[in-house]
Amino acid sequence: MSTLEIRLEAFVKTCVGIDPAHDLLHVKRVVESAKAFAAEEEEPARQDVLIAASWLHDVIRREKDGGIRAPSSVHSASLAAEFLREEQLFDDADIERVYHAIAAHSYTAGIPPETIEAKILHDADRIDALGAIGIARCMIVGGRFGAALYHEGEPIPEARDIDDRKFIVDHFYNRLFKLEDTFLTKAGAREAAHRTRYMRAYIEELEREMPEAYLS
Repeated sequence: MSTLEIRLEAFVKTCVGIDPAHDLLHVKRVVESAKAFAAEEEEPARQDVLIAASWLHDVIRREKDGGIRAPSSVHSASLAAEFLREEQLFDDADIERVYHAIAAHSYTAGIPPETIEAKILHDADRIDALGAIGIARCMIVGGRFGAALYHEGEPIPEARDIDDRKFIVDHFYNRLFKLEDTFLTKAGAREAAHRTRYMRAYIEELEREMPEAYLS
C-alpha cells in the first residue's frame, strides 16, 4: 500500500461507523473496484485523485429520514477536501477533482460525473450494490430499517405496487435491477451485467422456495 493510501485509510478509520453495509470493508472494495475499472479505460485517470476519492467517498453518511436522505456524497466531498487541504496532500485543482468525483458518485445526489475519475468512482461504488455482496448489503439495510423480507400475499411484485420501504425484495425491482443500465465504464458495465444475472437467479430461487400457498 502506498504512503498516500496509508494516510487515507488512517483518516477513514476515524470516520466510518459500525454499519456493516457502509463500513471499512465497503470502502476497501470500492477502492479495489476503482483500480480495476480504471485499468481498462481508454482515457487515463489520475490514479492519486481516483484513489483519494475512492477512500474518502463515504466519510460522512446521513441516513434516511422519512424516506429522504440528505446528500451524503456532498458532505463527504466537503470533509474530504478539508482533510486533503489540511494535510497538504493535493493542490487546489486536484482537490476540486477529488471533490467532484465524491459528490457525483451518489445515486441520489443527481450530479452528473464529468471527469474520468468521477465516472470510475460512480461505477466502483455502484457495483458494490450488486451481486452477492449487494444482496447481503440490501438485507442489512432493509433489516435495520425494519422492512420485512417480502410481501406475504405477493412476494414478487407483479400486480401490486412496489414498496421497498416495507419489503426488502421490492428494492431489487425498485432500484437494484435498474442499476445495470447506468454504468459508465466498460469494465463496470460488464461486471454489472454478471452480478445482475446472479441477483435475478437469486430471486428465482427465492420464489421457488416460497410456500405453495403464496404461489397458488
